[in-house]
This record gives sequence, structure tokens and C-alpha cells, in this order.
Amino acid sequence: MNSGENEPFSEDVYIGFSAKDETNVKTLKGQLERNSVSCYLRGTKDTMLTSIKEGVKTSKKCLLFITSDYLEDVWYNMERPYVLEKVELFGSDTLIIVKNKSSQKVPREYQGYKEAVLTKEQLNDGKIITSLVTAILKEPVMNPKYGPAASYFYGYLNIILTDFRKRVIEEANRQKWPLANTLKKMLIIVPESCICPPAMDDPGKTEFTDKFVFLAANRAGNRKRDYKNSLYKVKEGNNEYYFAGECATPLVTLYEAFAAGSCSMNRDSLFTERDVFFYSLKAILNHPDNVKCKDQYKVVYWSDPGTKKPNRLNLHQFLLSTIKKELDFEAFNESAKKSEANIPAPIKQQNSMYEIVRGRFELYEGLDFYPMNSTPRGKCLIINIIQFTDKSLAERHGSEKDTPVLEKLFRDLHFDVEVHLDVTYETLETLLITMNRMDHSNYNAFVCCLLSHGKLGKIYTSDGKPVDILNVVQYFADKQCPSLKGKPKMFFIQACQSGYREVLQDQTSSTQVSSILQLSSDFADRCAIEELHGRPHVGCDATPPIESTSSADFTDRAVLVPSFPDFLMSYSTLPGSDAFRNVEFGSYYVQALDEHLRKGDEIDRVLKQVTTKVKKDLKERGMIDGMDLSEQLPFHLTSAMERLIYL
Repeated sequence: MNSGENEPFSEDVYIGFSAKDETNVKTLKGQLERNSVSCYLRGTKDTMLTSIKEGVKTSKKCLLFITSDYLEDVWYNMERPYVLEKVELFGSDTLIIVKNKSSQKVPREYQGYKEAVLTKEQLNDGKIITSLVTAILKEPVMNPKYGPAASYFYGYLNIILTDFRKRVIEEANRQKWPLANTLKKMLIIVPESCICPPAMDDPGKTEFTDKFVFLAANRAGNRKRDYKNSLYKVKEGNNEYYFAGECATPLVTLYEAFAAGSCSMNRDSLFTERDVFFYSLKAILNHPDNVKCKDQYKVVYWSDPGTKKPNRLNLHQFLLSTIKKELDFEAFNESAKKSEANIPAPIKQQNSMYEIVRGRFELYEGLDFYPMNSTPRGKCLIINIIQFTDKSLAERHGSEKDTPVLEKLFRDLHFDVEVHLDVTYETLETLLITMNRMDHSNYNAFVCCLLSHGKLGKIYTSDGKPVDILNVVQYFADKQCPSLKGKPKMFFIQACQSGYREVLQDQTSSTQVSSILQLSSDFADRCAIEELHGRPHVGCDATPPIESTSSADFTDRAVLVPSFPDFLMSYSTLPGSDAFRNVEFGSYYVQALDEHLRKGDEIDRVLKQVTTKVKKDLKERGMIDGMDLSEQLPFHLTSAMERLIYL
């Protein structure tokens, strides 16, 4: 699974196909797996029917490779009821139809779902594969017909999660338990067996503390109704850890109904209901309307001994592992904040104020920040140029991995995302005009991600034409796009910023005159450098190297940040430096953005953490073919931004 978290689904996608198409399907499977999509092909179990049932059940989505041979295949009719049942339970986004030709007819029951055409010749087409990867890894929309998860959330979690973190801290201070080793999120446990213990006590290991996290709320005529979550202490040697949480209570009812045998539910249907509950609950909690729940909970899937399967963690082991992992993650974040370089002294701005406390910013009432409460937050335009018709510009191997990462990141941050690959100069201009003419009145912000070869202040389109980054930016200035006036416009640029100063000797004086060379061509990607000894490929997005006596001390703000207000420009590397890609997993800068932007912190702090992350990762890589990878340092500039951005 791509998420790396324990879930009921062991594979990303089940692929249904005809035996006559097996060669093409295995090629497709290989392409998807190279993009970190795990696939299930039937035939890996004792019988074919068992394999189909197991594959559909344990995969997050289904992809049907529809050809005329498939529709005549005996397994088509075998797969159909299980696939349609999954769609009924989990929603239409769980089914993807791939046709081997545009004229291929699709059965009535499979019409209306996401479709793609993939001929034999297109099996190695990076654009189509990237589109499929994105569709497979995109989180499905919750099936609104399913009730237990919605009931659990709106009848309980929506109340109890209100300021849960804040209340844990207050209760720890009031009731005197150590806050440092306390999980500040509510722990919601989903046992694989659906067996929820009435209490979590394990003498000498996990103990109830006789303390609670309280909340009083008016509910259904009950004034100041008490809600409370039990506080447990988990021991490991001399260390003690604290958490408040529970097993998801709807599973108690579900298991009791199954155990009573009065509702015609077998174990398979029990586990299907569990999976739908787990999936739907996560979808509800992550919905943009429920932003108040962010960072207040942790939903975990416990592969418990109740399933009678080997090598399962008991509850104490599971709790200890989960809590320590979460506390380590929080400690890492705190450490990163404290170690940030160049944290300014206390700043007083118009309508805003910072105060430095324990090496980090604390937010106070009166601090001014950009609103981020619209749904969606705004448009996000992603332009990734990987292949070039100008053969002096090499293919940007590895950047195809950046597209789905950025798309998922900004969708998760509640932006309406558009992706465009390998655009020409003319197409780019058309896209910018279209986005400029759009009405952004109901949005809070705008985001643009540009990925290509580049040089100082420029990127290259697929037909090899250089484009000034500030010419792209000006389409969204206040006068050109009034509906974005006063709103943050954020640009994230993965491209080299190599510019070189040519030092000339003035013939009439001894004064040295510096000028930026306007490079007219690129070189064959010194990017695609294969590391030795089995290490990954590394690439860069640079223009041709030109010898000079000075390549540092740039004062090139004028070509990197506009004079218009409310713009944030985040660059993958400093002026005069290269930006590197790993051919296997994509750009180091994009990976760091994906990790840190999700934290929901103030963006200036987040981008400093991105710099720290990229520097650390590339320092570990060292020198490759004479290039010092650690020279890449992401940085950002702003123009007249007097307010803070929290995504």
C-alpha cells in the first residue's frame, strides 16, 4: 500500500482481464508497480473463484481491462458481482475502466465510471500511466448511503473532538499527569476481528488511571451533558505513556449482532462491514467541512489476536508501538521548529504580532492571517514538463513521480487541482489566459506548481522556449485578475536557477562589470547520472554549464519575485544552483513539500523545514560525478505579504 499505514486493504488495485490479454496486462502491472501502485492479478490462490473474491475484497480499487476477449471470457461473469458489490459499498470512484481501443463498447453496468483508453502501443506512455496512477491512488469519495460511520461521527466524534488536544493539555495540568509522555490526540482503534475489549487494562502493562478528559455540551435537550474519555497509562520498563481513546464503538454493536446469529451475518460479511466503516470514517474525518477535527485524532487499524492469525500484536504491544511512534513524530516536529535557522526577533506588524517562546512562534489573538475557509480553497494549477521536442533538452526522468504527489497533496489541502503535462509555449499561454479570466471570487487563494528545466528566472516549455517566471506570475496580479486581489498567490517552482555572471574587463577603466548571461540553449541533461554500486539515479533540471569567474553573490530578486502584493515564490534551489531529481521517486524538493505542507503550520515555517529536509537528504547523497548535491537549498521570497498563511 502506498500510504505505508496498516489498513484492511493489502493492495491498491485489483485488475480484471481476459487470459488472452495477459501479456499486455502484465506490462501494465509492471508500469503501475514502478510507480508504487501494488496490484493483484487473479490466479494467485488455490482456485480462480477464490482468487477473484479475495482479490476484489483485499484491494482498495478495481481496474477492468475491457476488450472483446474479456467480455467473452468466463471470468468476466465471475468477477462482475464482486466488483459491483464493492462499488455499491465503497462508491463509484473504486472502479476504473481501461479499454484497449476507443471504439470498444462497455457493458451497461460499467458505463458512467472513469474510463481510459490504453492501446498496446500506449502501454509505455508515461502520461497515460501517470493519469492511471493518479486515479488509482486518489482517495475515493465516501459512499453517502453507509450509515454507521456517519452516525458515529455526527452523533459523537464531531462533539468529542472539539478542541480535544487543548483539553488534554488542560486536564494534564489540572489533574497532574506528565504531559511530555501524553498522546494529545484521541486514539480511535479499529480491531481487525471487530472484537472490542470492554476495558483496555492489562495488569502491570496498561492501566486505567482513574482520570478522564472531560467535555460538557448541550445535546438533544440535555444541558451540559457530560462526555468523558478514559485516560490510560501504558508502561515500558521505567517509562510511562498516557493516552485517551477507545475502540470504535459501532464495531461493538456490529460484532454483537454477528455473534448473536440473529441477523444472517457471516464472518465475511462482518469483515466487509468493518472495511466499509473504516474507509467511510476516514473519509468523513478528512472532509473539508470537518477541518476542526484536524490534528485532534488518530484512527488506527489493529491486526489483533482475535483473528486467530499468527504474529499478531496484543493490545499492550500495539498501544505502546502506536503511542511511541506518534510521540516521536511530534518530538521531531518540535525539534525541527527549534532548529530552524534565521528565526526573526519578535516582530510587530500592522494587525499582527509574533512572540518567540521556546524557540518557536506562538499565535496570539489579534494576529492577522489570510482566510482559508472556502470550499475549495482555490484553484491549483500544476504544470509538469517532462518530455521536450527540442532534443537539446533531455527528458526529465523521475518527474513523472512528482505529478501524482503534488496532485494528491493539494487535493488533500482542499484545492481544486488541474494538471497539465508537457505543454508548449502556446498551450501555456492559453492555460494562463483561461485561469486569469476565471472568477476566483469564491476562493481564498491560488496555487501554481511549475516543474521543468530552467535557468535563472526562467523555465522551458516542451517546445524548448524559455519563459520568464514573472511573466507567468503577472497574469494573477491585482490589476490583471481582480478576483484574486488581496488573496495569497503561491508559486512552487522545481527547476534549476543556474545563471552565471560573466566578469568583463572595462576597456576604459579598471572597474569590473558583471552581467547575467542570457543562455540560449540547454544541454543534454547532465541530470540522468547513474550512480554506481546500485544507488538510485539522480537528475537535475539545469541549463548548460558556462565557465565564469563568479557564480555566486547574486542579487537577483528582481527576476525571482514580483513587485505585486500577496505573492509567495518558493524555489527548489538558490540562484546559480541546480535542482536534483531522483529517477526512482522524483524531486527531493517535491517530496519535502509533500511531507511538510501537510502539517498545517504557518507557511514560512513550513518552507524553512523544507529547506532543512532537502539539505539533509542531499547531504547524505554526497558527491556524484563531480556534483555536490548538497548545494541545492530551497528558498522562498514574498512580496508585500503582511499576513500569515496557514494551509
